[in-house]
Amino acid sequence: NTPSPRTSPTDGWRAASSRNTATQLVVGVTGHASYELLGGELVTDSTWVGQGAFGRFVTDGGTHRVGDLQIGTDPQGSGGYQLSSGLLAAVSVRVGAAGAVGSFVQNGGTHQVDDALEIAAGSRYLLTGSGVLALGTNVVAQNLGSFEHQNGARFVGTLDNAGGFVFGSSSGAGLPSFDGRLTNRDGGSITLQVNGSF
Repeated sequence: NTPSPRTSPTDGWRAASSRNTATQLVVGVTGHASYELLGGELVTDSTWVGQGAFGRFVTDGGTHRVGDLQIGTDPQGSGGYQLSSGLLAAVSVRVGAAGAVGSFVQNGGTHQVDDALEIAAGSRYLLTGSGVLALGTNVVAQNLGSFEHQNGARFVGTLDNAGGFVFGSSSGAGLPSFDGRLTNRDGGSITLQVNGSF
Protein backbone atom coordinates (compact mmCIF):
# COMPACT_ATOMS: atom_id res chain seq x y z
CA ASN A 1 0.00 0.00 0.00
CA THR A 2 1.28 3.45 -0.91
CA PRO A 3 -0.50 6.46 0.55
CA SER A 4 -1.11 9.52 -1.56
CA PRO A 5 1.72 12.03 -1.04
CA ARG A 6 -0.87 14.65 0.00
CA THR A 7 -4.00 13.99 1.99
CA SER A 8 -7.19 15.67 0.82
CA PRO A 9 -8.69 18.52 2.90
CA THR A 10 -11.37 16.49 4.67
CA ASP A 11 -10.28 12.86 4.40
CA GLY A 12 -8.37 11.00 7.09
CA TRP A 13 -5.94 8.21 6.30
CA ARG A 14 -5.73 5.19 8.58
CA ALA A 15 -3.02 2.57 8.23
CA ALA A 16 -3.45 -0.50 10.40
CA SER A 17 -1.13 -3.09 8.93
CA SER A 18 1.42 -3.93 6.23
CA ARG A 19 4.15 -1.61 4.94
CA ASN A 20 3.39 1.82 3.46
CA THR A 21 5.96 3.97 1.70
CA ALA A 22 6.03 7.51 0.29
CA THR A 23 8.73 9.93 -0.75
CA GLN A 24 6.84 12.83 0.82
CA LEU A 25 3.71 12.76 2.97
CA VAL A 26 2.00 16.09 3.72
CA VAL A 27 -0.94 16.14 6.14
CA GLY A 28 -3.01 19.34 6.15
CA VAL A 29 -2.53 21.39 2.99
CA THR A 30 -5.74 23.28 2.21
CA GLY A 31 -8.03 21.97 4.96
CA HIS A 32 -8.07 19.88 8.14
CA ALA A 33 -6.52 16.45 7.62
CA SER A 34 -5.33 13.54 9.75
CA TYR A 35 -3.24 10.40 9.44
CA GLU A 36 -3.42 7.53 11.95
CA LEU A 37 -0.78 4.81 12.10
CA LEU A 38 -2.18 1.94 14.16
CA GLY A 39 0.15 -0.87 13.09
CA GLY A 40 2.51 -2.02 10.39
CA GLU A 41 5.22 0.28 9.08
CA LEU A 42 5.23 3.68 7.39
CA VAL A 43 8.46 4.76 5.67
CA THR A 44 8.84 8.28 4.25
CA ASP A 45 11.74 10.46 3.18
CA SER A 46 9.86 13.44 4.61
CA THR A 47 6.61 13.98 6.51
CA TRP A 48 5.16 17.47 6.97
CA VAL A 49 2.18 17.98 9.26
CA GLY A 50 0.29 21.26 8.98
CA GLN A 51 1.31 23.08 5.81
CA GLY A 52 -1.23 25.79 5.02
CA ALA A 53 -3.94 24.20 7.19
CA PHE A 54 -4.30 22.10 10.34
CA GLY A 55 -2.77 18.63 10.17
CA ARG A 56 -2.73 15.89 12.79
CA PHE A 57 -0.63 12.72 12.81
CA VAL A 58 -1.23 9.94 15.35
CA THR A 59 1.03 6.94 15.90
CA ASP A 60 -0.64 4.40 18.18
CA GLY A 61 1.17 1.22 17.23
CA GLY A 62 3.48 0.19 14.45
CA THR A 63 6.59 1.97 13.23
CA HIS A 64 7.05 5.33 11.51
CA ARG A 65 10.47 5.74 9.90
CA VAL A 66 11.12 9.19 8.46
CA GLY A 67 14.06 11.23 7.27
CA ASP A 68 12.73 14.76 7.80
CA LEU A 69 9.72 15.29 10.10
CA GLN A 70 8.28 18.80 10.31
CA ILE A 71 5.26 19.63 12.46
CA GLY A 72 3.78 23.04 11.75
CA THR A 73 5.63 24.24 8.66
CA ASP A 74 3.69 27.30 7.52
CA PRO A 75 2.30 30.40 9.29
CA GLN A 76 -1.04 29.71 7.59
CA GLY A 77 -1.32 26.30 9.26
CA SER A 78 -0.50 24.36 12.41
CA GLY A 79 0.48 20.78 13.08
CA GLY A 80 0.15 18.21 15.83
CA TYR A 81 1.88 14.84 16.27
CA GLN A 82 0.82 12.37 18.94
CA LEU A 83 2.90 9.30 19.78
CA SER A 84 1.00 6.94 22.09
CA SER A 85 2.65 3.60 21.33
CA GLY A 86 4.98 2.09 18.78
CA LEU A 87 8.20 3.52 17.36
CA LEU A 88 8.99 6.82 15.66
CA ALA A 89 12.50 6.69 14.20
CA ALA A 90 13.52 10.00 12.61
CA VAL A 91 16.70 11.53 11.26
CA SER A 92 15.61 15.10 12.02
CA VAL A 93 12.53 16.57 13.72
CA ARG A 94 11.38 20.18 13.75
CA VAL A 95 8.39 21.18 15.89
CA GLY A 96 7.15 24.53 14.63
CA ALA A 97 8.95 27.10 12.49
CA ALA A 98 9.16 30.88 12.14
CA GLY A 99 5.58 32.03 12.57
CA ALA A 100 4.22 28.48 12.49
CA VAL A 101 3.00 26.51 15.52
CA GLY A 102 3.69 22.86 16.14
CA SER A 103 2.80 20.52 18.98
CA PHE A 104 4.32 17.13 19.77
CA VAL A 105 2.64 15.06 22.49
CA GLN A 106 4.33 11.80 23.47
CA ASN A 107 2.53 9.83 26.16
CA GLY A 108 3.95 6.45 25.20
CA GLY A 109 6.07 4.67 22.65
CA THR A 110 9.69 5.34 21.71
CA HIS A 111 10.95 8.32 19.74
CA GLN A 112 14.47 7.97 18.34
CA VAL A 113 16.22 10.97 16.74
CA ASP A 114 19.48 10.45 14.85
CA ASP A 115 20.53 13.96 13.81
CA ALA A 116 18.50 16.97 15.04
CA LEU A 117 15.52 17.92 17.22
CA GLU A 118 14.33 21.55 17.25
CA ILE A 119 11.37 23.08 19.09
CA ALA A 120 10.61 26.55 17.77
CA ALA A 121 9.42 29.54 19.77
CA GLY A 122 5.70 29.26 20.44
CA SER A 123 5.71 25.49 19.93
CA ARG A 124 5.62 22.62 22.40
CA TYR A 125 6.96 19.12 23.11
CA LEU A 126 5.25 17.19 25.92
CA LEU A 127 6.99 13.99 27.05
CA THR A 128 4.90 12.12 29.61
CA GLY A 129 3.48 8.75 30.64
CA SER A 130 5.56 5.79 29.46
CA GLY A 131 7.17 7.70 26.60
CA VAL A 132 10.88 7.38 25.83
CA LEU A 133 12.73 10.07 23.85
CA ALA A 134 16.19 8.86 22.88
CA LEU A 135 18.61 11.14 21.02
CA GLY A 136 21.63 9.97 19.06
CA THR A 137 25.08 10.30 20.64
CA ASN A 138 25.93 13.62 18.96
CA VAL A 139 22.43 15.11 18.91
CA VAL A 140 21.68 18.24 20.94
CA ALA A 141 17.96 19.02 21.19
CA GLN A 142 17.35 22.77 20.73
CA ASN A 143 14.39 24.19 22.66
CA LEU A 144 13.21 27.74 21.98
CA GLY A 145 9.60 26.95 22.87
CA SER A 146 8.22 24.74 25.61
CA PHE A 147 9.62 21.33 26.58
CA GLU A 148 7.68 19.53 29.32
CA HIS A 149 9.12 16.30 30.77
CA GLN A 150 6.69 14.73 33.20
CA ASN A 151 5.16 11.71 34.94
CA GLY A 152 7.34 8.66 34.40
CA ALA A 153 8.67 9.43 30.93
CA ARG A 154 12.36 8.99 30.06
CA PHE A 155 14.68 11.37 28.20
CA VAL A 156 18.07 10.17 26.97
CA GLY A 157 20.42 12.74 25.46
CA THR A 158 21.38 16.42 25.61
CA LEU A 159 18.97 19.35 25.81
CA ASP A 160 19.95 22.94 25.06
CA ASN A 161 17.23 25.12 26.58
CA ALA A 162 16.56 28.73 25.60
CA GLY A 163 12.81 28.46 26.12
CA GLY A 164 10.75 26.97 28.92
CA PHE A 165 11.70 23.60 30.44
CA VAL A 166 9.31 21.95 32.91
CA PHE A 167 10.45 18.83 34.76
CA GLY A 168 8.67 16.75 37.39
CA SER A 169 5.39 15.06 38.13
CA SER A 170 2.10 15.69 39.78
CA SER A 171 1.54 14.16 43.18
CA GLY A 172 1.15 10.40 42.96
CA ALA A 173 2.49 10.12 39.40
CA GLY A 174 5.71 8.33 38.49
CA LEU A 175 8.99 10.20 38.46
CA PRO A 176 10.36 11.21 35.07
CA SER A 177 13.90 10.10 34.23
CA PHE A 178 16.39 12.53 32.66
CA ASP A 179 19.47 10.61 31.54
CA GLY A 180 21.83 13.11 29.95
CA ARG A 181 22.80 16.77 30.03
CA LEU A 182 20.79 19.98 30.32
CA THR A 183 22.25 23.38 29.36
CA ASN A 184 20.16 26.45 30.18
CA ARG A 185 20.87 29.47 27.94
CA ASP A 186 20.05 33.17 28.29
CA GLY A 187 16.30 33.56 28.13
CA GLY A 188 15.72 29.98 29.24
CA SER A 189 13.69 29.03 32.31
CA ILE A 190 13.50 25.82 34.33
CA THR A 191 10.49 24.84 36.43
CA LEU A 192 10.76 21.89 38.83
CA GLN A 193 7.39 20.49 39.82
CA VAL A 194 6.44 18.27 42.75
CA ASN A 195 8.69 15.16 42.90
CA GLY A 196 10.97 16.48 40.17
CA SER A 197 14.64 15.41 40.46
CA PHE A 198 17.63 14.74 38.23
